[in-house]
Amino acid sequence: MKKLLCLLLALLTIGGCALAETENKTDEAVLNIFTWEGYIDYSTVIKPFEEETGIKVNYATFSSNEEMYEKLSAVNGGDYDVVILDELTIALHFGLLTEEEVLEALRQRDPRVEAVITGRYAPQALLDAADLVTEMREVKHYYTQGVLSRDGIDR
Repeated sequence: MKKLLCLLLALLTIGGCALAETENKTDEAVLNIFTWEGYIDYSTVIKPFEEETGIKVNYATFSSNEEMYEKLSAVNGGDYDVVILDELTIALHFGLLTEEEVLEALRQRDPRVEAVITGRYAPQALLDAADLVTEMREVKHYYTQGVLSRDGIDR
């Protein structure tokens, strides 16, 4: 179970997710996961999690940035309790999105939706608009040992 919970925590950081009631308003616990296609294997991750916890998993994926952008209307509609926009600041840094687009999307989101944005080079306007800002620093990293990336972690 401990291994499964660690895996679930990892899943929660990959994409938007929520633990909520189902549409028919029963007391059934449901975990909604929204992430890149191919990140999570149903038979080895989701099915064992459902069997062990009794929590139903709704698993939605996207296969392109365009599809992700379209589906992220969930931020406005409150379909998720938490939406994690991993490395969004890198997209801003490289000009793939504008600061104003991101700030406007945050202003328009359902107030019940918690938005988590990660990455380096956060512009000051985003920091000013945030309710919470944390800064991570490297203590030890395999990159300094010559390892560029690892299967299943970085690629």
